[in-house]
Amino acid sequence: MTNQLTRQDILWLFDEVWPRMEYAPIHRDRCLDRLQVINSLFRRYSNANDLLRALDALDDVGLVIGSGLIFIANRETMVPFDKYTMGWALQLKIIPDNKISRDNNYTVYSNKVVGYAQKRTDLHSVLDFVREANDKCQFPLSPE
Repeated sequence: MTNQLTRQDILWLFDEVWPRMEYAPIHRDRCLDRLQVINSLFRRYSNANDLLRALDALDDVGLVIGSGLIFIANRETMVPFDKYTMGWALQLKIIPDNKISRDNNYTVYSNKVVGYAQKRTDLHSVLDFVREANDKCQFPLSPE
């Protein structure tokens, strides 16, 4: 897991991955303002589950943005669980529930989604799965 995010990483997350997220510019700017604090958490926690819980504890970050921050640092192995990605993974029965903050669920659920995406010949990355979720999810559900 990487231990440093850049300004460009944050811009990419909100402008390219989540451009339709409600209040994306506000979330982006808050993350940019807190980049030093976010990076200190990345350096402190090498385990993605612990890092997610630490990011979730930051004001104005939470599980969705926390999982997105971890994703931009680990684009091939972790998943940005917004309400569409979570809902789509549940619709496809890839994961059993939306409880990514419990135990080691974030890494376990990310591994399941990554494995699913790798088996599909029409998906080339986690980002492709996220984009498909934005288009096809019928039952959006935020992670817990």
